[in-house]
Order: sequence, then structure tokens, then C-alpha cells
Amino acid sequence: MKVEKQVCTLEQAIKLKELGVMQKSLFYWRETLNGFAISFNDNDLDFITGMLEPDTVIEDDQINVYSAFTVSELLKILPFRIYHDRHDYFMKFTHSHKGYRVAYETNKLGLEFNIYGELDRTKLSLFQTARSGKYACNVLAEYLRMLIEHGDGVVTLESVNQRIDNF
Repeated sequence: MKVEKQVCTLEQAIKLKELGVMQKSLFYWRETLNGFAISFNDNDLDFITGMLEPDTVIEDDQINVYSAFTVSELLKILPFRIYHDRHDYFMKFTHSHKGYRVAYETNKLGLEFNIYGELDRTKLSLFQTARSGKYACNVLAEYLRMLIEHGDGVVTLESVNQRIDNF
């Protein structure tokens, strides 16, 4: 499988960085002379500088670099358990013929994001964003984005960055 299918999309990576998610991962989307490509780690400046004229100096703030989170990284970033409104919600990540699905579920009362990204407390039994997707990484990255943007504070940016810092 191509590495592009094993990491979050460039658009997701850009959005997560804009939201303030710490940029620390195994792979990175990097801007090159020919667009964006994936590099192995954040110290791989040769990946970019090898395409430039000799003696060209590149400042860090001139390079567009975004964490290309993998499935395993996103599973470490997303909490296994969320406590909200006096209920424990546990992550459920499944795969079926319809694709991948991620949700936080509890035995009785649940929360769900509606299609507009708004938290809806009237649904029962799940806490869900992306219903399904072909690639696990894209579903998890979208779920993380939705939790940060629309999750009513159940997952904070601080807690996300703390998990990333502990990689």
C-alpha cells in the first residue's frame, strides 16, 4: 500500500496544524518544487534542499511542513475513554464492507455529531463523526478534527498535544 494511503490527507494535515495540533509524527507532508510529497521525518531537509540550487539557504518558516499522522499515531492521540455528562464513553473503531467507522459509545445514553458537525444530544448509543471511509487514517483524522472543532470541550487541544508529546 502506498504511504499516501497510510497517513492522513494533506488537507487534513493542514487543518489539524491550523487548529494547533502539535506537529510531531513519523511522516510529514512537505512542500517541494513539484507540490507536496511525504517525507520520513522532520529532520529530512535533504528531501527539499536536494531539489534546489547549491548554496541555497532555506529558513524553517519558508517550508510548509505538516504532520502526516498514521493510523497508530491517531489511535494514540484519540482518547480510549471520554467522561462527559456523568457517563463514560469508550472508543469503538470498526471495519466492515462499508468502510471504517469510529465512535465513542456507552451502554445507555450517547452523543452524536449530526451531518452539520453540531453536537446532538438526542441520539442514542454513539458519539460519531465520520460515518465511514475507505481509509482508516482519513476517518480517524477527520474524527479528531471534529472533536477539536465541535466536540463541546470533551477533547481539548491541550490533551491532544500532551498525548503527541508523549510519543
